[in-house]
Amino acid sequence: VLAGGVTDSVFTDNRTDYGGTALNIGGLDGGIHRSHFTGNIGSGDGGGAIFARGMMNGGIIDSTFTGNQAQSGGAIYAAVGFGADAISKSEFTGNRAVGSGMYCGIGGAIDLFNGTMTLHNSTFSGNSATNAGGSIWSDNAEVILTTDNAGTMLFSGNVANGAANSIHFRNGGNLVVDTEAGSTVQMEDAFSAYVAANG
Repeated sequence: VLAGGVTDSVFTDNRTDYGGTALNIGGLDGGIHRSHFTGNIGSGDGGGAIFARGMMNGGIIDSTFTGNQAQSGGAIYAAVGFGADAISKSEFTGNRAVGSGMYCGIGGAIDLFNGTMTLHNSTFSGNSATNAGGSIWSDNAEVILTTDNAGTMLFSGNVANGAANSIHFRNGGNLVVDTEAGSTVQMEDAFSAYVAANG
C-alpha cells in the first residue's frame, strides 16, 4: 500500500507492458491531490495511469487524467474500490480502453471491480472504450454521483463500441444520484447494463 498519498505531482508519457504506468500499487492511503496524469500508456493489464489491487483511500481531488490508455480502465483500474472517499473536482478527458479480447476495451476512464466509487463535481468527457463503458466499467460495484455548491457532475462525449455511453454495469451494482439544490448531474451519454441470458 502506498502510504502518504500523492500531492502536486505530474506523470507524463510513461510506458509499460503492464497497467499502472505511473502508479502500480497494492492500494492507496492518503489520496491523490492536485496531480496530473497525461499520455500514460499500458499495453497489458488495466489502468493506463494507475493500477490499484487494494482499496483506494483518501480520494482523488483537483486532479486531471488526460489521454491515458490501457486494455481496461484507460486511466484507472481499481480492484476493490474507493471506500467512502470520493473522486472530487477532477477531470477525465480523452482516455481510452482498447483491445478486442475478453475484458479488453472496457472502461474508457475507469475500470471498477467490486466496492463503491463516489464521483463528486467532476467531469468525464471524450473518453472511449472499444467494448463497453465509455467512461466507466462497473463490475459488481456501486457508483454514487454527488454534487453540491452549485457544482456539476458531467458526462459528455463518451463512447463505447461506437455509440454514446457513460457507465456500463455488469454483475449487478447500483447507480445512486445525490444532488443539492442548485447543483446538477448532467449525463449526456447513455448508461447500460449487462443482463445474462438466464436472467
